[in-house]
Amino acid sequence: MRKRIGVVARTPTVQRGLLSVLEDAGFRPVPIDDLDAWTPGVGGVGIVVVVRDDAMKDAVRTFCDEHPHIPLVGISPDPDIGAIAEVIRLGAVTAVGEEDPTEHLVNALEAAMEGLAVLPAEIARAMAARVPPPSDPRAWVSETELGWLRALMEGVTVPEIAGEAGYSEREMFRVLARMYQRIGVTSRTEAIVWATKNGLL
Repeated sequence: MRKRIGVVARTPTVQRGLLSVLEDAGFRPVPIDDLDAWTPGVGGVGIVVVVRDDAMKDAVRTFCDEHPHIPLVGISPDPDIGAIAEVIRLGAVTAVGEEDPTEHLVNALEAAMEGLAVLPAEIARAMAARVPPPSDPRAWVSETELGWLRALMEGVTVPEIAGEAGYSEREMFRVLARMYQRIGVTSRTEAIVWATKNGLL
């Protein structure tokens, strides 16, 4: 049986486009003129909303508070990660950019229906960085990464470490940034302090 999805958009044209995309993807989309007017049986299994202005943001927040069991996927007109994160903070299970490929919306909606969230990698990494490390700090860094931290502590530059590790300078900065996020710090100095405090250096 096809899953029923309520669709709320800022204009009839956008709404018709979303209805068509979701119908083609195998859903049974239902137009909803106003999120505040949603009632059980109209939409109901899931909701897709284009979040364009403050009034719609308030409506999304209220809807998610009142119907936490209905997965809501937001569509942000702004593709910026901050705008996507804001829609999720309002209560949406996940959000996609308005200009994203239609399969991103379909994938996000299918995941939401299963109680999962498809998130941009940058948001997932930021969320993971807020989770405290396990009791054994060695589980969070490899011996190679500890070697890099030792080298940084001794004054070796990132370009020198990159040359030794076989990375470009830019790649090395990205690899180090991912390690910093994993252990919950934001800079090499904080990483060295963290490793020292945990007896790793």
